[in-house]
Amino acid sequence: TKNGTSYFEHDLSNGREKFLYKANPTQQIIISSRTGMPVARQELEYEGGAWKSYISLPEPGSDRFTREDPLTTEVANRYTMELLGQQNGTSKYFIATDKFSDKVSIYLYDAATDTFSTEPVFAHPEFDASSVIFSNREQDFGEVLGFTYQGPIPEVFWVDPEMKSIQDGLDQAFPGKDVSLIDYTADRNRVLFSVSAGNMPPAYYLLVDKAKVAVIGSEYPWIDTNSLGEVEFVYYPARDGMQIPAFITYPAGWKEGDKARGAIIVPHGGPWARDYGDFDSSGWTQYFASRGYIVMQPQYRGSSGWGRKLWLAGDGEWGLKMQDDKDDGAAWLVSQGLVDADKIAIHGYSYGGFAAFAASVRPDSPYQCAIAGAGVANLTKLGNSWGENRIQRIFQGNTVKGMDPQQNTDKINIPILIYHGEYDVRVPIFHSRDFYNAIKDKEPQSKFIPLDLMGHQSPKWPSEHKGRVLEEIESFLTNTCNM
Repeated sequence: TKNGTSYFEHDLSNGREKFLYKANPTQQIIISSRTGMPVARQELEYEGGAWKSYISLPEPGSDRFTREDPLTTEVANRYTMELLGQQNGTSKYFIATDKFSDKVSIYLYDAATDTFSTEPVFAHPEFDASSVIFSNREQDFGEVLGFTYQGPIPEVFWVDPEMKSIQDGLDQAFPGKDVSLIDYTADRNRVLFSVSAGNMPPAYYLLVDKAKVAVIGSEYPWIDTNSLGEVEFVYYPARDGMQIPAFITYPAGWKEGDKARGAIIVPHGGPWARDYGDFDSSGWTQYFASRGYIVMQPQYRGSSGWGRKLWLAGDGEWGLKMQDDKDDGAAWLVSQGLVDADKIAIHGYSYGGFAAFAASVRPDSPYQCAIAGAGVANLTKLGNSWGENRIQRIFQGNTVKGMDPQQNTDKINIPILIYHGEYDVRVPIFHSRDFYNAIKDKEPQSKFIPLDLMGHQSPKWPSEHKGRVLEEIESFLTNTCNM
């Protein structure tokens, strides 16, 4: 309710409920998914001129919580401080944090001494650690089986020898694929797992007695995987030397030395988000690759999930250094001989749509054209709308600064295709409509497609709009962009 959240224990056998805790509107009780018991209370408070996030841990044998000062962070500093679970039989907790390093690492925090472990219990030199995998079996309940980290795809580092052996065996059975262990019986003689890749939708199998594999089924079984392109993870240098991660999706059948029909730069939304190299269920990358284009998804500065340095480097750089990273990605594709310099376009949705708007008004564009879906064009109005929530403004709104495409429409220099849902409340359609009205006379090959009954997220797209958008994009790339 508006007055906070109440927590109850529900007995499934008789439907009775027992009241446990009441959290006010700025508090959240973290409940263990393994035990069903509260493991922490997290709350926001304005103190000493700053919003702070506090974590309190339960006192043994009572319903009270004790605030742990070493776990306190200022919201504006944007440190990760996430409690992942408690170590069996101790007063120590697993904490994921980037307070001591660029990447998120996992430490043990001792509530009895209010101290972190000197070294992390798990860290990866290149990627963020993300979680701890605990056993749910009766015989070793709560013991640590492994740790996960966010590489090009989510990965597991198993510390349990049996789980590692199962993983290693399946990796050998499906070389070059991403094998994820999903669930298993207590004796581990039945293991449910999935197999996928950038050019293969997830398929599900059952490992029986550690020797036989039974097929269960797959997602998108109607897709011909021979029409899908392989995905590669790379780094490329930005003009100031920062290394930018990126995913490259090659056209189906591509061979070393081939030059693609054209290239599409596809920046993700957010911008505090990231892409992965597994199967792209949105369909955009393989849609373009199936038509002969090479696709780059740059993890430009401002992207989250690649370390604090890359994330914070995007602050106040909308349309500026964030945009440079995308342009430098296009230049890198040319330098690698993968595409001709006059056969490159940019397509993005939401924040990616902003990047497309920005690309169309920046000088010396490396693109033949731009495609903006549900994009932000008016940076000033976006910042103002973020400002309606004080905490959100502190956390992200103050970073939304840079080059405003709406204030630079007179500099339009390439055609742009714009599509936007009339029912979009996340990014209202005025962003696209106002931008198009300002540039349509100067760049008459541009086009604006308002889509009725369509919201922002793709599940809210009517099926007929999906088909129309794809047809319009293909026609625009071929006929207007000459690609």
